[in-house]
Amino acid sequence: MPGVAFELDLDAERHGPMVLVRKARLSIAEATLDLSARLPEFPSLDDSILHFEIVGDRCEQFREASICPVPRQARIRWHSI
Repeated sequence: MPGVAFELDLDAERHGPMVLVRKARLSIAEATLDLSARLPEFPSLDDSILHFEIVGDRCEQFREASICPVPRQARIRWHSI
């Protein structure tokens, strides 16, 4: 989404290949994405657990930006209000 202003608030840590995202909030225009995640083999998404919620009037901008193959054995919840 080139040229669009955004704000990111992130609480995360990495230990070797393990990445733990306790809380992340990405605000772009009129939409907000809240995320928590456990990625045991970062940068691979295999065996990862991702929880996220998208709220706002312009949620489609996140949907357009998040097209990616679903990794083997990943549990992903997509919830939009």
